[in-house]
Amino acid sequence: MSSVQVRDGVLDLAVECITAFNKVFGDRDGDKEVRSGFRSRCRDMLTDLYYNGSTYVLSYILSKSSDKNETGLSKLGIALGSNSIEDVFRKLKESGKVSNEAYELYGACLVKALIKLSTISKAGTLIDVINQLNAGNAELLADNKLLLFAVQLKRLAEASIEKPTGD
Repeated sequence: MSSVQVRDGVLDLAVECITAFNKVFGDRDGDKEVRSGFRSRCRDMLTDLYYNGSTYVLSYILSKSSDKNETGLSKLGIALGSNSIEDVFRKLKESGKVSNEAYELYGACLVKALIKLSTISKAGTLIDVINQLNAGNAELLADNKLLLFAVQLKRLAEASIEKPTGD
């Protein structure tokens, strides 16, 4: 895959994530906190990805997605079994499993990016994903692709999700 193809795939996937997010979590009053949380994750997690790498960020997001009702592993695991990111967002929303901080939504976008950008193959669980990232120099390759994706996702989130008041 050439760098041009990677960039094109990255932009396509970022557009898909933002379009799906805005479709599922539109401008309705009840989703303002989730919209703000997702925008914040897109902005803040880019720095963590750059400095700490994909395994750290994925582990962090998994822990922050866990709550008294369900683990982050099972919430984000939905992304492994769904064809589209919109399906993942809908399933999470309909089940009431989305926190206002939206770590699980951002994490689902990263998981989809790892799979669609050909970094991870045949992962049954998120532990499989982490193990594959930890093998050889897979994390280095994943980090390069995820950084390109995360930058585009951040830019599109800032362009399409209103800035919270007081920011």
